Amino acid sequence: MAPFFLFTLIAVILAQQKADSHLPAKIRKRNEMFEALASNN
Repeated sequence: MAPFFLFTLIAVILAQQKADSHLPAKIRKRNEMFEALASNN
């Protein structure tokens, strides 16, 4: 269950980064948010 969830999450993040490739600041902010969530676990 967890590996599938992580795979889906990574796929969504990569798709969002590709869609927002012209907005690096937005990507950076999103990455910082995910890093903060990961450090809380």
